[in-house]
Amino acid sequence: MNILIIGNGVAGITAAKTIRQKSSEAVITVVTDEQFAYYNRPALIDFIAGRKKEDELYFYPESWYTQNNIKVLLEKSVQKLQLSAKSALLDDGSTISYDKLIIAAGASANTLPIPGSDSPKVLTLRCLEDAKTLMDEAGKTSQIAFIGGGVLGIEAAAAVKASFPAIDITVIEVAPYLLPRQLDAKGGEILSKCLAARGLKVIAGAKISAIGGDGAALDDGRKIPADLFVVSAGIKPNIKFAAEAGIAVAKGIIVNEYLETSAPDVFAAGDCAEYKGVVWGIVPVAVEQARIAASNAAFVGAKNLSPSQRYEGTVMSNTLKVAGIDLTTEGNIAEIDGIVTYEHADTAKEIYKKIFLKDGVIVGSMCMGDAEAAKKISAVRRSAKPVGEKEAKELIS
Repeated sequence: MNILIIGNGVAGITAAKTIRQKSSEAVITVVTDEQFAYYNRPALIDFIAGRKKEDELYFYPESWYTQNNIKVLLEKSVQKLQLSAKSALLDDGSTISYDKLIIAAGASANTLPIPGSDSPKVLTLRCLEDAKTLMDEAGKTSQIAFIGGGVLGIEAAAAVKASFPAIDITVIEVAPYLLPRQLDAKGGEILSKCLAARGLKVIAGAKISAIGGDGAALDDGRKIPADLFVVSAGIKPNIKFAAEAGIAVAKGIIVNEYLETSAPDVFAAGDCAEYKGVVWGIVPVAVEQARIAASNAAFVGAKNLSPSQRYEGTVMSNTLKVAGIDLTTEGNIAEIDGIVTYEHADTAKEIYKKIFLKDGVIVGSMCMGDAEAAKKISAVRRSAKPVGEKEAKELIS
C-alpha cells in the first residue's frame, strides 16, 4: 500500500510514524515545500531568543527516516491532485501515485490588506526560514513593530528583545487588550504591565492603516516609529490544491469524525483540517488528528473495512509560556448566562487566575503565572465534580 502524506510538520510526521507503527510494509512518502526536515516549530521562539541552536530544533537525524523507511521529498509542492487517478502532480513535473492520501499541509501566515504590507521590511513568522530572516533583519534595525498581540506576536517580540536588548520594540493589538482568545480584559491588562517590565511597549485597541518606511500609521492618526515590522495576524489553512481538486472546503478541508474528506481515500489532519466548523491550529489537536487519520488510512487500506477510530472534537486547552510567564486556558471562558466566576489577581507577582462555573461545575479557566494552580484547576474541571464557593476560592487563592 502506497501512502502519500502532504506536509512534514507535526501532523504529517506524526501520521508517518503512526502508519509505520501499524504497518512495516506500507510505502510512505512525505512531500513538503519546506527546505528543512521536521523540526520543532514552537521552539523557533527559543531559537530567536538564543536559547536553542538550529541543530537542537530537529526532532530526528537523517538516519531515523532511513531506519523507518520514510521517504521525505523536501522543497516540493503539490500543484494538482488527480483524484480519479489517485496521484499528485508536483511542481517539478513529477507524479506520485497513492492508495491513501493524508493531507497535513498546515497553514500559512496571514498578511495585512493595507498599503505598504508588501514591503520587504514586513515579515511574518511561521517557519524556520522566517525565523532566520527575522534574526538577520533585527540585527540591522533599532525599532521593530510587532503587529498582533496574540501568543505568537508577544512571544516573538520577547524573544527578539532577549537577543537584541537595545532594540525598541512595540506590540500593537487591534483588540482592547492582549491575548483576547486566552484572557479577559483584566488579565490582558496585567499581561501588558508584565511586558512593560520586560522592556516591551504595548498599544492595544489600535488598528494599523498603513505601513511606511518610517513607521506604522494607526487609524486614529498616531504614528508608531519602526523600520521593521512583524505581522502576527493569524493563519490561513493551506487548502488551495484541495479545493481545486474538488474536495469540500470551507475555512479548512472539511473532515468527518474519521478525518476523511469528501474524496475517497483522502484524509486530512492538523492546521489545514476543519471539523464541525473549527480549525484548531494548535499542536495537541494536530497530533491527535494525525494519529486517527493515519490509523484509519492504514486500517482501511489493509483490511478494506470501515474506519475504526473517531475524532470527537477537542476541549479547548492551551498551556503556554508567554514572555516567560506560564499561561493555561481551558474550556469555556465566555461569561454568558448561567456562568459564575471567581478570580484572583496579583499584579506584583504577575499572577491572574479565574475560573468559570456552570451549575456548580468548573467549565473553564484561565491561569497566568501559577502553573501548579493551573494543574489543580484542570484536574477538578476534568473530574466534573461540583465545587462550592469555599473550594472555588481556595483553588484560585
